[in-house]
Amino acid sequence: MGKKLRIQQQNSGFSLVELIIAIAILVIVTGAVCSFIIITSRNYANGNNDISVQQEAQLALNQMSDVIIDATQSINYVGYDESNQPVKALKDSEFTFTPEKKALIVYNTATPASGEGTEELSGYADPGTPAEDSSTELHNYMFYWQKSDENLYFSMADAGGSFPMPGEVDCVLLAENVTEFQVDLSQVEERRVVKLKLNFQTGTRKFEMANNITVRNKVVINNADIEPLDKRVRVNIKVKKPVVVLEPGETFHFSTPKVTGTNLLNKNVTWKIEGEVSEGTKMLSPNRDGILQIDSEERLKSFDVKVTTEAIDEESKKQAETTITVYVKRVTKVTLNKKSEELLNPNDNIPGKLEVMQGSTVVLVGTVDGVNLGNKCDSCGEDPTGDRYLTGWTVVSGSGSLQNGIQDSDHETATIQIKADAAVGSTITIRAVSDLSSRRPYGPVQGEITLKVVEKKNPINPFDGILKHGDQTRVDNIVFQGFDTRVDAHALVVHIVDNSTGQVVAYAVCMTQGWNIWLSPDYFNLDLKKSYTFYLQGLESVSKQEHERYDKDHGTMHKSSIDTIGAEYDSHSSPTAPFAYTGDMFKASQVFSTILEPVQLTYGYNSKKYCAQEITFNTTNVLSVSNYPSDGLNILDKLKFYKDEASNIDINAFTVDDVKYSIYKGSGNDAANWSALRVYKQGAYQGSDSLYNGNVQVGTASGLPTIKVQRNNLSDVVGTYHVVPGIWYNPKAKIGNIPKEVYPTGYQFPVYSASMEYVEFPENTFHVTVTAEGTMDITSDRFTGSVCFPLPAEMKNNTIFTNLQNTEWQDANIQDRNNGDSFNTVDSSGNLSSIRFNRIRYRYIQSENAYEVEPMWETFKDGGLKLGYSYGIYKCPANGSKWECRQGAQETNNITLEFKKDGATWSAHVPLPTDDDFMFTKGSTERQSKTNYTIKGYKRGSYNESKELNNKVLYCDYDAATGEYKLTLVTAEQTQGIVTTIKIAGVYTWKPGNTKWDQKQGEGTLTENIGNIRFTLDGKTYDALVELPTSDQFMFTKGQTTQQIKKGVQITGYNEQNSNESRSIECKVIYCDYDAQTQGYKLSFAGKTEINGITQNTEYLGDYTWKPGDTRWTKAKGTYTESKNIANTNISWNGEKYVAYIPLPSSDDFWYKWGYSNPDWGHGNLQLYKHSDLNSSITADYTYIRVSEVQETGTYTLQMIKVDYSNGSKENVIFKVQCSKTGTAWTQVK
Repeated sequence: MGKKLRIQQQNSGFSLVELIIAIAILVIVTGAVCSFIIITSRNYANGNNDISVQQEAQLALNQMSDVIIDATQSINYVGYDESNQPVKALKDSEFTFTPEKKALIVYNTATPASGEGTEELSGYADPGTPAEDSSTELHNYMFYWQKSDENLYFSMADAGGSFPMPGEVDCVLLAENVTEFQVDLSQVEERRVVKLKLNFQTGTRKFEMANNITVRNKVVINNADIEPLDKRVRVNIKVKKPVVVLEPGETFHFSTPKVTGTNLLNKNVTWKIEGEVSEGTKMLSPNRDGILQIDSEERLKSFDVKVTTEAIDEESKKQAETTITVYVKRVTKVTLNKKSEELLNPNDNIPGKLEVMQGSTVVLVGTVDGVNLGNKCDSCGEDPTGDRYLTGWTVVSGSGSLQNGIQDSDHETATIQIKADAAVGSTITIRAVSDLSSRRPYGPVQGEITLKVVEKKNPINPFDGILKHGDQTRVDNIVFQGFDTRVDAHALVVHIVDNSTGQVVAYAVCMTQGWNIWLSPDYFNLDLKKSYTFYLQGLESVSKQEHERYDKDHGTMHKSSIDTIGAEYDSHSSPTAPFAYTGDMFKASQVFSTILEPVQLTYGYNSKKYCAQEITFNTTNVLSVSNYPSDGLNILDKLKFYKDEASNIDINAFTVDDVKYSIYKGSGNDAANWSALRVYKQGAYQGSDSLYNGNVQVGTASGLPTIKVQRNNLSDVVGTYHVVPGIWYNPKAKIGNIPKEVYPTGYQFPVYSASMEYVEFPENTFHVTVTAEGTMDITSDRFTGSVCFPLPAEMKNNTIFTNLQNTEWQDANIQDRNNGDSFNTVDSSGNLSSIRFNRIRYRYIQSENAYEVEPMWETFKDGGLKLGYSYGIYKCPANGSKWECRQGAQETNNITLEFKKDGATWSAHVPLPTDDDFMFTKGSTERQSKTNYTIKGYKRGSYNESKELNNKVLYCDYDAATGEYKLTLVTAEQTQGIVTTIKIAGVYTWKPGNTKWDQKQGEGTLTENIGNIRFTLDGKTYDALVELPTSDQFMFTKGQTTQQIKKGVQITGYNEQNSNESRSIECKVIYCDYDAQTQGYKLSFAGKTEINGITQNTEYLGDYTWKPGDTRWTKAKGTYTESKNIANTNISWNGEKYVAYIPLPSSDDFWYKWGYSNPDWGHGNLQLYKHSDLNSSITADYTYIRVSEVQETGTYTLQMIKVDYSNGSKENVIFKVQCSKTGTAWTQVK
């Protein structure tokens, strides 16, 4: 048993059947789960599609609804047939074909009418006045659907009235997947309802969206002429980037250009290289893909790639095309130069550009040149900062002359050190490579420099003394150090080199006496404006040989002559700087040198000093100066002269009076373009102190120049003045210690023959420009010229401008509104004047950091008239210098009405319907009036004279359909019948968008038919006046819902053809019915009434209605006859039942309304009608009626009595009836 148990444990596992069952269960479960996931995903996707379609449908329908609701003119629905001709229809069922292109067009401005229109009634007809266009600044819209792409498009008409079509920029896609588009306009005229239906489909999902849209305004249907669809192909092309930068060896894929147009099916383009390029530069095939390859050896700086559409524009008969400019970026050259050289001895002569001195440290610099460097490449996108970097600094040759090769380098410079013992004449070659080119297929581009080693020069010692013009400097204590003090005379060798030419301008060997040796540049009469180098060397006057003899033999020490010393020096000295003595005959000092720089003057302006610098003064605008000096404005008043800071000249060598000033005038800084006004020459001024008829005065004050300008004849005064200072200089001022013995023989210091000279300093020229320019140029019918108006920076310091950060328009604080503030001006002829503004509006534009101002002049008159004139709106940046015109000058008065009287035109202010003080109720369609209304006008032009227009009545009529108001100025009126004769001062109209009342008719007489109801009697038409419910004279109680009557009304009617013919229209009764829901009234006019038995026949003149907004009664029903059963009495007689009519006590027809007498013999025939047969009657035969009345109850009793004369005149009561005074029927009583 134990063995068997072990065997079972070793063979544990699944049987084949179990495995198959498990796999089957797994497959079933997995399949169910996967199916669930797939179905859920599909449902989710379908749900998203449904939502997307519904959202798109709702957005499209909302936009269409917004446009249709606000339509103001007409709505048009068209389908286009196979020839693209438009066919109008109210709804789709009216089309005789199935249009695959439809359009719903909404006009809000004047439509291209097809000849139909509406006619408005007017109380005042003026056949000579043309109708005006009442369109406002609105737009026309089109919704266009086409079956081919199942898209719905939206566009707005352009300025020419045309609608952009699909493919054009301004035609936008409104909705996609629109399988059907239907419009129903059949209920617009009746209910103002437009029905829309759109069907959408994406995949298998369909959706329908329908809506009824109520139009807010009354519009016309299908009244516009719709143009046929333009089947011509139009095409335009535009590239995203018209300029690209590429590098040799690159391949670049251009962005797909934007191809737009109409009726455009083919938007493919082709690409072509223009001009000659390298072989490897080409457009890769196919050429419509826009892939450009640049040859790695391309040398062109740029070339063009033409992009052309395959489609041809049928209007121009050409393909559309554009070009892309390709700039090829590459390095072409590397140049190396010597930037600086640090010498072991700073007094050594500096080597040349391609020379280096033994032991010096040299910094080399390189520049990289090329095409389009610094521009980012459109292909690689690499940062262009390193385009000009260098790398790979190496020593090509001559490394043995360098200390440690290249010591330091970066992307621009490298440093080398020359060995102190480097061989003179040896060369060193250094190379550097362009970093950019080293990484490009056309590279590397490299540059080299070869430097020659030169010998280190002997040093020159600096001269510690300072040489100045106009002064003497002691030199013996420096130059003669170490000389034998037993000798009181030595030789001083002087060389002077002009630094601008390198030439020696003076050479002398001077024999001195004693140890007080002085030197002055003035000895040599040097130019004060040049730079010189002085080389000084001392030689003992006793030769070395004479010293040896004297030391040996003593006795007298003999000096050599100046000629001997000079000859020795000439024979044994260097001919070039530093001109050192190399002989052995005399003891010599070291060579000392010093530089004498040009004389420099220092002036000051606006707290800044200018040494040897030109000064450009701030422009002087004579218009901006207030409190102008009577003797003229000194345009140089801020100039200062710092005499003590004059350099390279002794400040005592001249006085401020020696400083002279030449004055010129002309444009620019080139003296060749200047004209001399007053200049200093030959020791005197030439030219007048008074220029331009005294408008410019020139002179000096306290040693400084003055230019005073007046504000007369500004064309002469304005311009740029140039002042050039100079010194009237005497070089002989200090020559007392000049040496007497000089070599070469016969040499004489130049100062002896020199005279005073005038030295100008053009580097110190002062430039000052005088203008008469305003900061604001105004062009208007009142003033044309320039105004000096405060700039934004100046407004901050002007008290009339406050709160300058306010972005809303505000008024400047001008105290005197009657006189205003004055501003200087200059007109187009250069005449100076001033202009006054008594109102200035201004505001700050924060987004632009700028200001806008509007200067104005306003005058207020009696009668509400404001005479305003805006000189324009101007804009200037916060730190700007000029106000730029943004809106031109215009009248800003509130003149809204002008009338003519006494041969003149008078301007007045009458409030407009847009004004708060408009004198009538806005929007009321009822005629309104104002009595005794006076309009005060002012004579146009001067506005100084006034005239009153006294109106007996001012009528106001409003047309709700057009929004137009009409004013009739009535000075007198008379009414005869329904014709009112009106004497008017004018008829004026206003409609939305107008700024004044437009005169439609001037002074004259009008006749007005005030009839508001029309009757037809006996084949003739008569007009009459029956007061409307809006009138206070309306004959019924307004708003009463129970029927009201008026009896015995007489109306006078006037023949429509002949107003002199009238007729009295008798209305026995007028019935009035009121409908509270519509607020409408109906009047029924009852004329002649006849009673026949129990039947009353009434002839009606007609039924007429009125509703709010109506101006007359509208005939609802013409003349007609109404029959009515008026039986009001039931009588039993002789076993039969009858009905009869007896006038009621309350009736005007009551027999005894005005009293009675008993018995009454007058009413002996009463028609009786059987209940069973109302069409036949019998006559109740009685002799008389006995009447009785109970006063307390107001009851009448009538006894019908038959007298039997055959029986002794016996009275028999046939029947008796009773009725109260207010009763509605007679009752038979026993």
